[in-house]
Amino acid sequence: HWQGENAATWRALSGWTTANKSRDANYRLSGDGKWYYLASSAFVSDNARLNPDEDFAESFANYFMNRGGYWAGFPTDISRIPGKLAFL
Repeated sequence: HWQGENAATWRALSGWTTANKSRDANYRLSGDGKWYYLASSAFVSDNARLNPDEDFAESFANYFMNRGGYWAGFPTDISRIPGKLAFL
């Protein structure tokens, strides 16, 4: 179910867009160079800044590692990103 509305809702949490925002100081270019995200967005890891799919995968892993009682090793815990935590 990663197509359509679910993906669009996730992308909106960090302002992910493929529209060129290189002149907009409120956005940063993603690690893969194909996306832009809001500069004010929080991520669980630097790898999550590659693109919205990696953002979801890293956040998902962090969420379930925490629920299982394992230290996931992420620089930022998903519990500190309320919007993403609520989505998951």
